[in-house]
Amino acid sequence: SWQFKYDPQNIGIDQRWFDPDQEISGWENQAVPGEWPDGAYDGFGWYRTTFKYGHLADSLRLALVFESVDDNAIIWLNGEHIGDHNGWGEMFFIDLTDLYQPNKENQLVVRIEDLGGPGGINKSVTLKPYRKLSDLYASEVSKKIAPTAPEWAQDAVIYEVFVRDYSEAGTFKALENDLTRQDSLGVDMIWLMPIHPTGKVKAKGSFGSPYAVADYYGISPEMGTLADFKSLVSAVHRHGKRLILDFVLNHSAWDNPLITTHPEWYTHNASGEII
Repeated sequence: SWQFKYDPQNIGIDQRWFDPDQEISGWENQAVPGEWPDGAYDGFGWYRTTFKYGHLADSLRLALVFESVDDNAIIWLNGEHIGDHNGWGEMFFIDLTDLYQPNKENQLVVRIEDLGGPGGINKSVTLKPYRKLSDLYASEVSKKIAPTAPEWAQDAVIYEVFVRDYSEAGTFKALENDLTRQDSLGVDMIWLMPIHPTGKVKAKGSFGSPYAVADYYGISPEMGTLADFKSLVSAVHRHGKRLILDFVLNHSAWDNPLITTHPEWYTHNASGEII
């Protein structure tokens, strides 16, 4: 079980709340994973728990794995600072192999800094034995048998193109006119970075990010027309090449109409706002 305490004045480090003999009056039981109870509170909060773990078999190591915190974390084990992490929603781990005490009670303390919205240790915390780093990142998907790639793809040369920067004109036509040169390079497939209209709301820089798509069915007018794109596809095929598109489907531009027509497809904060 975990205990929790708010730290609105940010005094916990100075008062050494991470010490094993620290008085725990005022700390309350708190479920982990989960956000802390006051969803409107932004600032610092402290978590503490204890665990026991036996000796490791030969060649095994032990990791303390955080699936996510919201937002930043400082971690202590048995009163010693062992790690930090900045960033919400990211898995991270700390190697405990030479830090924990086998078969003894170990105290784990985590200070969370929340920068906005709900805060806390919002996903699971586990102890995971491992031999190599890839063991820590393996998911259920990694255990599935990968589909077999077609024969032509085994040694294919893939040429990635950002149309806007590929040529001085930055158009589909300019790329189409350069296919013969790509033949001489041995290119088998052209991989186009996003070709859709770029969002204007909250855009990054003067051009915006091509990965902030405003319309998944549209063509960026700076690159040409739909007819120009179809002409490029036909030309690529005539040159004996394949063409694939770079799609970003886990987010969109803020001015994509899907935000209005399908708000349920987007992630919301505790106040119901799209984030």
